[in-house]
Amino acid sequence: YARRAPDPTAPIIASFGVLSEVKGLATLLDAFALVASDRPGARLTLLGPADEPELTRWRSRADDLGIGGQVSIPGYGDAQTYEDLLRDATVAVQLRTITNGEASAAVCDCLGAGLPTIVTGLGWADELPADAVARVPIDVSAIRLAGEISAVLDDREHREKLAREASAYAHRTTYADVAQRYIEVLGFD
Repeated sequence: YARRAPDPTAPIIASFGVLSEVKGLATLLDAFALVASDRPGARLTLLGPADEPELTRWRSRADDLGIGGQVSIPGYGDAQTYEDLLRDATVAVQLRTITNGEASAAVCDCLGAGLPTIVTGLGWADELPADAVARVPIDVSAIRLAGEISAVLDDREHREKLAREASAYAHRTTYADVAQRYIEVLGFD
């Protein structure tokens, strides 16, 4: 991905994947309200499938927080929309309140795109290299999450290191690379 240089006056915070309570969206919206109070140009996009009642629920919450004009919740996005947001976002926030042991395709896409990403330290995401993602606890408060988002937005060096290390990790863990390591470990080389 050829990432766009972030606009410090209009950062884009993104979250990818199915829109539901288990994705910590209430906390993310509350945190974004705090971030947006200091950054009137900030935008949050929640991109992912959901039925109409769920979309209405999250849009209403954004409106109730007074940030409806800064939050986009389009629902499902086609491949081009998804790739555009991976390219244009300043930071991704990929929270989980539960795990079924699966890896997150959205987090993998963020890492592969070199997009600085904040994850919940839960399950698979807790095993990612410490310098490739910013981690928050499962019970993260809106205030702490807002602080993590602001740290990525405000500290260019931190943001660039997260992007660089995320991309490097993604490139070290392709299917071909992992298969080669298995061959070596099993002594078939």
